[in-house]
Amino acid sequence: MRFDYIFDALNATPETSGDFTRMLGDLDAVLPEAISVVGNASSLLKTRNGSTIDKLPTLRFNKAQIVVPQAQGERWDFVATSNV
Repeated sequence: MRFDYIFDALNATPETSGDFTRMLGDLDAVLPEAISVVGNASSLLKTRNGSTIDKLPTLRFNKAQIVVPQAQGERWDFVATSNV
């Protein structure tokens, strides 16, 4: 996988636009067909979406703590964060 140049590819020039296309192909090859995308908005805590979220592979943002599993689900398949 070549994710190390994702941000460079977003600034594509005519000479590098193929890099962005290849990167999207790399992502498409490893991601499942459908995913749950979960942020860390406090409004999520007022829901009961946990079981629905957990039915699919899950992408979570910012390593937010799960405090109400019935609302947030418990599954962690992918994490998107700027902090490693």
